Amino acid sequence: MHYFLAADIGGSKTVINVYNENGVLISDYKTEGFGLAYDSADSIPRLSEMLEEIGKSFSISSVAVNLGGKNTEQIKNIFSSAFKNASIEVFRESDGNAALKLGEEYASEIILLAGTGTIAIAHDKDVNFIVTGGWGSDIGDDGSGYAIGLKAIRESLKALDSGKALTPMQSKITGLTSPITVKKNISEIRDIRDRVRANIGERSRKNIASYTRTVEAFAQKGEKDALDILNEAGLDLAELIEATANSLLPYKAKGLTVTGGLVNFSEYWKTAFEEHIKKNTDITDINYVKDGVILGTYLIAKENFKKGE
Repeated sequence: MHYFLAADIGGSKTVINVYNENGVLISDYKTEGFGLAYDSADSIPRLSEMLEEIGKSFSISSVAVNLGGKNTEQIKNIFSSAFKNASIEVFRESDGNAALKLGEEYASEIILLAGTGTIAIAHDKDVNFIVTGGWGSDIGDDGSGYAIGLKAIRESLKALDSGKALTPMQSKITGLTSPITVKKNISEIRDIRDRVRANIGERSRKNIASYTRTVEAFAQKGEKDALDILNEAGLDLAELIEATANSLLPYKAKGLTVTGGLVNFSEYWKTAFEEHIKKNTDITDINYVKDGVILGTYLIAKENFKKGE
């Protein structure tokens, strides 16, 4: 039995899946991220130890690594040392290899990666490529997990200043049950505002994006403000796809595959998303794949094995 290993390595987390030759997921592993902003010859003991354990359980024939970092040679050396008889391919996530392979699997010319950030990768029939979105959390990534979380926080802080009743979601985010009102002592207001900031937490990309789960939780309860935020995210994502499709003209793309964390609660945004796309583009086939990047990476590992046979 041949086994294929697919790894998705980012800056904050690493996912490693082992598949058999029939494409069945046999085992999966999760740990911290090993993607770095620079290449290195240094070892990564935690990763090496994990790969050694995998090698004891499975005879790996082919490895593909989708790397959200620049340390390509470092990661390749570590995997090559662990699996000496396997074919090894390490590619940068920004090159879109896994996304494009996923699109090939679903016959989609456009692939949308919708998670903490958002980016679309597409091609025409002559395999000319275009990349849209993905400019970053402070200057782009509309419709992303970061944008959803930021919108929820900003709307909650506006509500505190409005004097109007807070929604349940706004109370959860701010830690207050009512808006801030006039006080005889302004220092009291200062202290309240400090508590709100502390309740929200650090202004990191990861923490802001984590509020997407809060929005999703209140959307499940039917809260209008949460549903409105997700509906708006769907429209933002659709506008990105519209721009992507327009960039391919005169070629008319028909297929779209969406993957990433936002797919986990697509029922709250995909109606607005699909209505806009079907009205403004020629796309007719839309697929939602929860773990599309790791699936695309596995398909590359399997393909490389077949080439080496």
